[in-house]
Amino acid sequence: MNIYDLADVLDRNLIITRQANNINAFRVGFGHCEIKQGTLLIGAYGRGNTVKEALNSFTRQISRQTLVFDVVYPDYRVEFVVPVLSFVEDI
Repeated sequence: MNIYDLADVLDRNLIITRQANNINAFRVGFGHCEIKQGTLLIGAYGRGNTVKEALNSFTRQISRQTLVFDVVYPDYRVEFVVPVLSFVEDI
């Protein structure tokens, strides 16, 4: 399973953003998504000089982690344990 397969399973869009005037120009993540670490929630996104680097950074960050979606909306909050993901070879 790779990040594209995970997006399909979760029925979530991957958001890819190009940031102007930034060394790590690309940022990738799911909207309204955070990583649960104990009692803390931390931002979940990958950065890279290319889209592929950002996708693989995000893959590395979320593999074997618990993702929490829509934490500020209790009626819609969802938690999902991510399996080990394979890296993106080409886009």
